[in-house]
Amino acid sequence: MEYNHDEQNNVDNAVADAPAAINNALHQEIPARLGHAQPAARAAPEPQPLRAVSTDRPSFVTFRNCTDRLVDVYWFDYQGNSVLYKTLPAQGRLSVNTYETHPWSFVDHHSRARLVVNHARVFFPRHYAEDLGVDAVNDVTPLHRTVDITIPIFTLKDCAIQALLKSVGDIAQLRCLQLPGTLLNDVLAAATGTAA
Repeated sequence: MEYNHDEQNNVDNAVADAPAAINNALHQEIPARLGHAQPAARAAPEPQPLRAVSTDRPSFVTFRNCTDRLVDVYWFDYQGNSVLYKTLPAQGRLSVNTYETHPWSFVDHHSRARLVVNHARVFFPRHYAEDLGVDAVNDVTPLHRTVDITIPIFTLKDCAIQALLKSVGDIAQLRCLQLPGTLLNDVLAAATGTAA
């Protein structure tokens, strides 16, 4: 079988474009989940910061940590700041009374890797009546809906960075490891939470 350079270039270009496509998809999904979807014919909107919007539709959620990791649970406030709500132990649970437009995210306490709930990096609670499938909210007693915090599929590079961060306690020690510059930048970005 003959090696096809054009096919390899197409694959390389698709792989190089993947992070931008994922980022764009994430920024289009978030406004849509908040009811601010843009028509398909319009240019892609500027990414909106995650933030709490209103308190008119309550939601009752129990976050269940289905990992063997400590998990930092973050709530996004009205200004878009991520606020550490609690650190959950492995297999721990956290029940919260929140609202439909209040986003939550989850991060490995040690490696700072993003975790997922229902396969999404950002969790948007639903109004409790929608969870129960009823129309008359006054006729039901709200129950906490359990959602699972899980580990997404990581690349081998991501796994290596997480293992390195877990074993090296201090960022200053990372600089002494004589890592290649680009890898060191990726490790430092992951350690400070600035990685995409």
